[in-house]
Amino acid sequence: MATPTLLSRRLIRRIEVNRDTDTDVDIYVNKDTRPLPPSRRTYGPWEFVGLWMVTGSFNVGGWTTGSSLISLGLNVWQSMIAIIVAHTFVGFVCIAGGHPGAKWHIGFPLWMKQNWGIWGYLFPMAIRVFLSFVWTATNTWYGSQCLKVLLTCIWPSFLNLDTELADGTMRTYDLVSFVLYLLLCLPMIWFSPENYRKPFLIASTTVATTVFVLLIWSTVRAEGGGALVADVSKVSGVKPATGGDLGWAFVAAVTANIGGIATHMWSQSDYTR
Repeated sequence: MATPTLLSRRLIRRIEVNRDTDTDVDIYVNKDTRPLPPSRRTYGPWEFVGLWMVTGSFNVGGWTTGSSLISLGLNVWQSMIAIIVAHTFVGFVCIAGGHPGAKWHIGFPLWMKQNWGIWGYLFPMAIRVFLSFVWTATNTWYGSQCLKVLLTCIWPSFLNLDTELADGTMRTYDLVSFVLYLLLCLPMIWFSPENYRKPFLIASTTVATTVFVLLIWSTVRAEGGGALVADVSKVSGVKPATGGDLGWAFVAAVTANIGGIATHMWSQSDYTR
């Protein structure tokens, strides 16, 4: 009969990442930080289209952008201009940030070693890891809210888990949905980034189709843009920003859009490599 110690060792061996056999593994080099070999360069133009459609455009986080900017006092057209300005800037930074990966096939960690040194690179890497925590938590929360709606449609009694948590900022069904959604996402970590071609293709196709279908459906139901375009304050209840307040609201809108994609923006070499 297997002892608990033996079972734990078997479990560790099954989930342990295989060590590289063709090179020493240390802080200087490993399989993921050294230049990517040709056999692992699987991304082409359409893979990048799918990547940006899923991570930068057609996603739940992107849907929250419009309402967030309108809450600052901007109207629809001002919000759209702010988004265009912000993402134009993001595009130039992504091109610059992705150049080392496209030319030398190195990722973000090795690029930082070039600029910060063997040990100094740990500082920008720590910042990058912290940003990934925030980015992952934010998107997991968005996904968990969608999962909550799905579970409620299947089992309406799911909403009975309505005990307040965190001083009323969330409820038990929110926490349960968050944990379940996180568990559903964890298996994706098992796959290397170069194996995400098909998931990106499936996600970009289905999500983009869903976005446009919902846009057409909602526009038809509302019989056009209506008050949202003509006078957004009637819908949002937010007083339109004017004068200096409008200028600062526009600046806040631009920086918010840039900040929302900063994690993805600075890691372009991890994809372009």
